[in-house]
Amino acid sequence: MDQRPRLPSAPLSKSNLSWYNRRILEGSTTQFGPDQKDGFTVYLTNDAVIDLHVGTFQQIPSEAFGLLMGRVYTDDIGCFTVVERVFYARNLDASPGHVQLSPEAIHDLRLQATYRHPAMDFVGWTHSHDRVSKYSDIDYQEQQTWDDPYHIGILTFMEGVRGIGSTWAIMYRGPSAQLLQFKLDATPTLRQNHKLPPFTREKPKTQEPVMSQEALRAQQLVTTQPKLRPQETAMPQETNTIQPKLRPQEPVSATKAQPAKGLRRLLAWRVSIKAFFSAILMLAIVIIGVVLGNFLMLAWQPVVPTSSSANLLWDCNQQHGKAPLSVTCTGPVGPNIQGWAWTFGDGTTMEKSTVTHVYQGAGTYTITLIVISATSQHTGTYDLNAGSLTINVSP
Repeated sequence: MDQRPRLPSAPLSKSNLSWYNRRILEGSTTQFGPDQKDGFTVYLTNDAVIDLHVGTFQQIPSEAFGLLMGRVYTDDIGCFTVVERVFYARNLDASPGHVQLSPEAIHDLRLQATYRHPAMDFVGWTHSHDRVSKYSDIDYQEQQTWDDPYHIGILTFMEGVRGIGSTWAIMYRGPSAQLLQFKLDATPTLRQNHKLPPFTREKPKTQEPVMSQEALRAQQLVTTQPKLRPQETAMPQETNTIQPKLRPQEPVSATKAQPAKGLRRLLAWRVSIKAFFSAILMLAIVIIGVVLGNFLMLAWQPVVPTSSSANLLWDCNQQHGKAPLSVTCTGPVGPNIQGWAWTFGDGTTMEKSTVTHVYQGAGTYTITLIVISATSQHTGTYDLNAGSLTINVSP
């Protein structure tokens, strides 16, 4: 069990942020910022840095997607965000240069992250690119759904995580996606202390060549054969004739066995060539069959709605408080999103992207959002369930 002192809990309320001295975090965490205007800074704990590296590496070569968990604090300098853990999605539609989550997957990801880290809040999101780059247009649209200036987006790079490049992440701040400078990196210390995996694959060990029995006998004969001393070679002819002469090693057995050995190699090579081309032919037949089957299936398949660019991340500024309680919720935006339908649990409904509702009485209410999205061909609209959120109002 982790016995390290934990940071105090901080509710995400703009007017009620917990006070914490950021100087305690400086020097021991990865730091982005501070912002030159308001001093806003982001601190990544070592656990969060490890989560980012592991989560990015496990999806290589595909892109990864995760939620940043942590807290927001204030001190004498201003507001700052602490990222403590990162929770990654495992069941997602991802490939090199592409990542997409369905509304159901995003809803499940939020539930799983809350269950895993119940004392933390959502402070941003993260995804990965293969090498150092900037946000894409879709990335900027996703960043706009995080509407507070202390919300952040971290873009990690697969090459940097694997140690190929010097930069492994950049950070954007708030809905305007303001770039925050990378000031302090704790990854070298983590690697030195073996807390961060090296993310390198070991090369297969080369096996020593296996010698035949005949080669082993020949080697033994050579090693056990007596050697002539220099004095003995310089002795007179009469003495040299008395000494037994060493016969040169007869390579008869080796020459007799060589044709059979070469024949076995030749036969094995021919058999492997036939097996190789047979496997290639079978693979080509399978690929042609799959491509042809998909073509016929797509040709006869009717057009169905898709949520290719409808990312349904949304949140409310507070989930508990005393009556009358004013709650502001911000819905997702994007090129395919056409409308919003909010239900606040007390009979009130609204149809805007950003709404504010006041709960007059105490109780537990459920806010539900239905997003109206266009089809992939923009020929019609359909409803998407973006999930729900519980609001607790005390007397």
